[in-house]
Amino acid sequence: AAIIGIVGFLSLYWFSGGPDFGARYWFLMIVPLAALTARGIEVAGSADTRGAGFPVGTARSLGVAAILSAMSLVTFVPWRATDKYHHYRGMRPDVRNLATQLSFGRSLVLIEGKRHPDFASAAAYETPGLAADAPVYAWARSPQIAAEATAAFPGRPVWVLAGPSITGAGYQVIRRPEAPHASVNLNR
Repeated sequence: AAIIGIVGFLSLYWFSGGPDFGARYWFLMIVPLAALTARGIEVAGSADTRGAGFPVGTARSLGVAAILSAMSLVTFVPWRATDKYHHYRGMRPDVRNLATQLSFGRSLVLIEGKRHPDFASAAAYETPGLAADAPVYAWARSPQIAAEATAAFPGRPVWVLAGPSITGAGYQVIRRPEAPHASVNLNR
């Protein structure tokens, strides 16, 4: 009754199209669900011991628990991983892939496009210390800000990426460090 009440009440407020990892009602229900699960396994295990050797009920209850756990993992996890969070809200891993493929290294990467999701996708890969030997990502929302970012990191090669809101697909390199004095074009 407690579980049904919690889900029924809170799903009206936090409904998102299906059960989420981290939905608030799961935190409240973990104790009753764990107790019901343990009791169910215990009941299934004590149903038939036949008095000799390894209890048949215990093997059956562990088998049922293993099958149900495997079924829930096979059903739930792939659905969330492939459907719900693939390019969730426009966020893409393209910047990470480009950084690896093109060896950004210790460089300044200016991101043209919208703050979210274009710059937000890149900012997720920012290292905590700006002095680290890793790329620094900056949002080139105007030519003045791009110039200020370039001046703030004078020893770093500058890459310019057009974000998905500009390209209509993934990120695209529009300026490499080999092209000095190229301007940042935000009027696309």
